[in-house]
Amino acid sequence: MRSIVGRISAVTAVCLLALTGFAGSAFGSRDRETIRLEHLVPQRVVAYGRGSTLLLGRSDESGTLLARLARGGAGDGTFGDHGLLRLDFAVTDIAVQPGGRIVAVGYGPRPDGSGRVTLVARLLYNGSLDASFGEGGIATVDLGQPSEEARSVAIAGGGKIVIGGSGGAYSSRFNTAEATVMQLTPDGALDPTFGDDGLVRLASSSNFSSTVSDVAVLPTGDIVAAMPREDGVLEVAQLTPRGALVRSRLQKSFAVEPRGFDRAKGVSLEPLDQIGVLPDGRVVVVGTRRARSGRHASVVALRYLPNGRLDRSFGGGDGVFISRLRNSAAAFAVQPSGRLAIAGGMNGANGLFSVLCLDPRGRPDSRFGKGGIARVTFGLPGWQNRAGALTFQAKRTVTVAGTVTLYTPGSPYPQRTGLAHLRLRPPVR
Repeated sequence: MRSIVGRISAVTAVCLLALTGFAGSAFGSRDRETIRLEHLVPQRVVAYGRGSTLLLGRSDESGTLLARLARGGAGDGTFGDHGLLRLDFAVTDIAVQPGGRIVAVGYGPRPDGSGRVTLVARLLYNGSLDASFGEGGIATVDLGQPSEEARSVAIAGGGKIVIGGSGGAYSSRFNTAEATVMQLTPDGALDPTFGDDGLVRLASSSNFSSTVSDVAVLPTGDIVAAMPREDGVLEVAQLTPRGALVRSRLQKSFAVEPRGFDRAKGVSLEPLDQIGVLPDGRVVVVGTRRARSGRHASVVALRYLPNGRLDRSFGGGDGVFISRLRNSAAAFAVQPSGRLAIAGGMNGANGLFSVLCLDPRGRPDSRFGKGGIARVTFGLPGWQNRAGALTFQAKRTVTVAGTVTLYTPGSPYPQRTGLAHLRLRPPVR
């Protein structure tokens, strides 16, 4: 992780502009360097080691790009091909085990073409497949459903791998997806001590088709899972380390439907598919509040207690924070302390986007940007910048990844990959 030396009087951004493959070895004299990432569109960014950053690109069944950038911003030459690696299946999420091994989950077609199955790969530090995992570094998990996929991954105690996703049948006329949570042993086999031989099926409380889009593991070993439903509602469930639903504090699951958001009255909440979980089990949800005609959108953050009730110590005293930032929510990250960073959608007027930082009480952090908001650009004036994912790289550093697009007909490089580090000012002493 990158440390901050001395006092920083303002938020600073280190921007990386990507074309197609890697070039350069370090940031330039103005804290900029041009790198090439073969049109990698970031969907996940993960802090790795001391200052390095993992970028997971948008996936499809033909393969997925994964990049590791060194502390200075250039491609890490000890990983893959000068910092860039391609996995030959659709990767949807990544996590890092103790010791630096990278776990990538997703899906791929069955050999007979009858559907798709969950695939899990584990990579060594240099990006090569870990032969001690699965078969040659890749584990195939087939639940016997016509269509299966992993959407999220987290690391549990002892290096066990928790995977959220779905299994079911899909067609142009119906969807019977069922949310699932699996746990694998460190060597890639289904864990027989978890659920039903390594699998837990989570039926939606309203009989809607659903999937587990995000999972997190608490210090107690309990697992928290987010399940977006067909009707736009996000459900949250908590499991014990053995896969049983927690019933004492959490009534199976709770739906993110706070007061003040009434679709019948034209005020709706569109939550993101991810969740943030604090060490004590409190759950953070971020989304977009739309009013009436849909023209007015605001970034919203909500924090729930483990029993499913809104945490009144957050936001305006009701567990809800509604930003003055008139935009939609694109991605967010939360620290164990409760500090929250949220990236908004692109501002069509100037091509920039904003990052909002809240303190653990759910109020704009005055040490970040101006009034808790920083404007971010990856490129030159006239380029359209869009956030894809963000994470906390250090106690006072937010790393955001996204894309920048030049709307010029015939441009040889219409889209680039961007990465920025935003820093909080240190507290006044």
